[in-house]
Amino acid sequence: MALPKIDLPLYNTEIPSTGRQINFRPFLVKEEKILLMALESGKEEEIHNATLQIIRNCTAGNEPELDVEGMANFDVEWMFLQIRRRSIGDTTTLRFKHKNGINNKGVPCDNTMKVEVDLSEVEVHGDIKPPVIHLTDTVGMKMRYPTVLEAMSIAKDASGGVDKILTVVASCIEIIFDGDEMFPAKNSTEKEINDFLEGLNTEQFQKVNDFFNNMPRLHKKIRHQCKKCDEMIEHNVEGLSSFFV
Repeated sequence: MALPKIDLPLYNTEIPSTGRQINFRPFLVKEEKILLMALESGKEEEIHNATLQIIRNCTAGNEPELDVEGMANFDVEWMFLQIRRRSIGDTTTLRFKHKNGINNKGVPCDNTMKVEVDLSEVEVHGDIKPPVIHLTDTVGMKMRYPTVLEAMSIAKDASGGVDKILTVVASCIEIIFDGDEMFPAKNSTEKEINDFLEGLNTEQFQKVNDFFNNMPRLHKKIRHQCKKCDEMIEHNVEGLSSFFV
């Protein structure tokens, strides 16, 4: 005899970058196990892969189904936040210390502060608009926002690994344009795209860096008082891992 199945509630949210409405269910014990195993590993890539798997599981049945691997990084952050809220609750506890163990008055303070954060107040911070980089008056690039793994690769290689950064940047280019003339990236070779990027001057490549550095992210400004030195402290918490890992 088949055991009974428990009906699960369905919730709805909007994908920030597209406005598409998505139904999702809370995660179950099997998804919580996936997340806990990834957290125990301490490996960022495993944590991000677990996040994608949980979103995939909890949104299965949507028409059309989500291309989770192809979603923008901040869309993934937003989806996981909503699933987590409906699965565990609207609050989480974060821990903060004074930077370098010294408060703003220059007085040493090693207190660890526990702050309860309302996750319903966390927003996607940043200007979500068609990602276009204007390099000159006529030449520019229409981009797509990087996926979770691409964003992780950019962050990992930010202090070096120029070739790897260029590879990720190149993969996010959809169209290179010169006035009304369009050059779809899919019609160009990898070498042609790399030659184009390597031909940018410092000011132009800084615009590319600014695009990736200023992408929308989960964000919340948190103000709290240190119970040891009474100082009011303000933190800008950004990115999914800052809220849960």
